[in-house]
Amino acid sequence: MALFRIGFGLLMFVSTLRFVAKGWVEANYIRPLFHFTFLGFEWVRPLPATGMYLVFALLALCSLLIASGAWYRLSMAVFFVLFSYVELIDAALYLNHYYFIALLSFLMIFLPLDAALASNAQRRARRGSEQRAPATKGLDAVRGSRFLVLCAVPAWTIAVLRLQIGLVYVFAGIAKLNSDWLFGALPLRIWLPTHSSLPLVGPLFDQLWFAYVMSWGGAFIRSDDCLFSLLAAHTPLCLPRCAWLSYAYRAAFPDRYVSLDHDCRHDDLFYDRRLARIGAFLSTTTDTEPLVFTA
Repeated sequence: MALFRIGFGLLMFVSTLRFVAKGWVEANYIRPLFHFTFLGFEWVRPLPATGMYLVFALLALCSLLIASGAWYRLSMAVFFVLFSYVELIDAALYLNHYYFIALLSFLMIFLPLDAALASNAQRRARRGSEQRAPATKGLDAVRGSRFLVLCAVPAWTIAVLRLQIGLVYVFAGIAKLNSDWLFGALPLRIWLPTHSSLPLVGPLFDQLWFAYVMSWGGAFIRSDDCLFSLLAAHTPLCLPRCAWLSYAYRAAFPDRYVSLDHDCRHDDLFYDRRLARIGAFLSTTTDTEPLVFTA
């Protein structure tokens, strides 16, 4: 969950900078005199140039705060509001990927994605260590000033993310089962030739047969993903490989999962901590006791 949050924040930061660097803020929101609005959102209008650049600056700042886990829920809420505002300005600029980001950012407001690898988690660990029994407080001297807090989160939080991402693949698979995509190779027969200058694969993009191969291959892959998403919640064999890795590790090394409310030796707590971190991050159990290791 923490790695998902960090990846999301960094990806949004790079995407925001890219949007500004390519001049799309001015070309799409400042220069045009008319914008096609969404039904019910006609009141959403672009700000003046300074205001629009300020919005994108705040988006970049919120992305970094999300990645770092600082003021996570506030940063996530502000990011969702600003990102949705930008997307509602002009319906002609609609992109399904951006719609997905808006939905995902709304869900992430309510998920405990700052439970690990976040400054918020470090502060909670310090407060929690002050309330533990004296026998466990002695471990604080060993851990040092930096913390890596690994908290197992409720299973529903991961299920919500799986559901949202699964819905994307379900509808992507359904949308490709039409005559234009399968028998007209559209829109790939239009898009691919624009990238024919690429090395190695560029010449293939000018070939009509390759557009058909890509169209049918894409439809097959998306349909397979659609079936995978529908079965994932009901069939153990469809669980992600990372979950199987976590379960296998926990079965092979049960002693590596050490809770602070148990009396344990120093070597047991920090033995092979890198593998313990991987297993704990990939776990989807509903335990609530945090696991603390040195960073």
